[in-house]
Amino acid sequence: MAGNPRATLTSRLSLVAGVGMITIGVVLLGVAAKELWWTNITAGRAASQLREDVYDEWGLSAANSSDSQPQFLAPLFSPYASSSAITTMASAPQVNTVATTTTAPQVVATLPTENPGAAEFDANVAAQDAFALLYVPRMRANAWATPILHGVEDAQLDVGIGHFPSAPLPGEKGNFSLAGHRMTHGKPFTDIDKLVVGDEVIIETRDSFYVYTLQVDRIVNPTDVWVLNDQPVPEMSGSQKGIITLVTCTPKWSTKQRWIWWG
Repeated sequence: MAGNPRATLTSRLSLVAGVGMITIGVVLLGVAAKELWWTNITAGRAASQLREDVYDEWGLSAANSSDSQPQFLAPLFSPYASSSAITTMASAPQVNTVATTTTAPQVVATLPTENPGAAEFDANVAAQDAFALLYVPRMRANAWATPILHGVEDAQLDVGIGHFPSAPLPGEKGNFSLAGHRMTHGKPFTDIDKLVVGDEVIIETRDSFYVYTLQVDRIVNPTDVWVLNDQPVPEMSGSQKGIITLVTCTPKWSTKQRWIWWG
């Protein structure tokens, strides 16, 4: 007895649809794996090379690069300190925890003003040359001797930390502003949710270490460029002494908002 033609056609269409969905799933899985795994590997390799390059430029041996790291902040902030010290600090009271944008001050939404020092720096630093290294003790699994590059485009953020163009340099008055990925391309700021008031952020340049102490954080919208102002919130002002800003996406795996820390 002959089969039902309609049933046969439906079965074939279901099979084709099922194979198509599996194919799409495999492709999406491959894309996700690339973002999760491969970009972190390539970023790590690029960051290592940039680190070696900057040490060479500074006249330091890459083999002895640990000599240049901020061990003077030991024991807690030594690269060789036990993890127990950081664990102990994690129990410290978390004052000034994340606030919403509704509490943000009414600050003029403009980028930092141009200054001659930044303009000269813009002209002399190539897009993929590191000019400083970042150390964040509480995030040191991903942010330790991480290269800082001038600019916040993919060319910089895919291999290290980006420095907002025309923002002041480390140690200068104003707002030294940095951005980094949270879940891909080395994910230097993946543990930003673990930071607490009082944590230190250390910037190493050719001649100096600059130590900033974190004070205030906010969750803001991507359009809230006031976070880069010299006085972004009442508690922080770069007019007398330089401040630092760390910017990354939140929540994880989303670009919906930005998590900001100032110090």
